[in-house]
Amino acid sequence: PMGDIVTGCPDNVLICRSIYKFDENGNTILGQAEKVDVSDDGLTWDITLRDDIKWSDGEPVTVDDFIYSWQRAASPETASDYATLFDVIEGGADVYQGKADPSTLGVTKVDDTHMTVQLAAPCPYFDKLLAFPIYYPVRQDVVEGNDSWTQDPSTFIGNGPMMLTDWSHKESCCRLKTKISSPLCAVILGFFCRSEPAAALRGFLKGFSSLFSISFKSVISIVSYNFS
Repeated sequence: PMGDIVTGCPDNVLICRSIYKFDENGNTILGQAEKVDVSDDGLTWDITLRDDIKWSDGEPVTVDDFIYSWQRAASPETASDYATLFDVIEGGADVYQGKADPSTLGVTKVDDTHMTVQLAAPCPYFDKLLAFPIYYPVRQDVVEGNDSWTQDPSTFIGNGPMMLTDWSHKESCCRLKTKISSPLCAVILGFFCRSEPAAALRGFLKGFSSLFSISFKSVISIVSYNFS
């Protein structure tokens, strides 16, 4: 499947983006945010989104998208393997343990591009969590009622620098391209997504398949560039 850790297909990194992102040296830099202010006690993170960020279908990315996604990811109904990463946010542990409604998660909307996050305790690595896929936004109108939304390019809507253009499931061949066209970022990536992780790993080790026609560091350089 796409995004499997064994196949090494970092589709989430390419197609989606969160508040922060990692540069080619592994340091966090602003991604979807224009600025982030942290209170002196480290408990309140004041986040302002960029006003030019859009989903791959052209719709604007808003604070509502992030809040919905975080509440959804923390909910026990979603059963995310990484829901525990929300315990740093006030109320997060109670939410993923099913003791509280997801709406009680400590994230508050100020307006469409401004929100505040209240932490349960100071977390010096929260910026890194805000670059992790569990904190990526998804579109409520796309994902609700459609469990297979990531399997079709027409519904796999993302907010990152690249978008899924086609996926030949029988051949397990996926193709990504940059959302915008320019000499700087005219990049198309094609790769194989194996349904069995063990088989994918064996094929990779034997040299039967490779992920990218360019180095992974080049890919990180691409997605680190500030056009998404």
